[in-house]
Amino acid sequence: MTRSIEKKIADLKAKAKRMGKSGVKPSSAIRNGSSLHKIIKTPEQAKAFMKSLQSA
Repeated sequence: MTRSIEKKIADLKAKAKRMGKSGVKPSSAIRNGSSLHKIIKTPEQAKAFMKSLQSA
């Protein structure tokens, strides 16, 4: 890596250490399941949903 990139990374790490934990956890659609995965649970529901998308 070039020195400028190394310096930027070091600056970001230092800033993260200074700010500490904010108590906010990042949410992930994959980990939590997207809203569509909560609604569509069966292959039949998925087919019906895709059919309605195509007709719209």
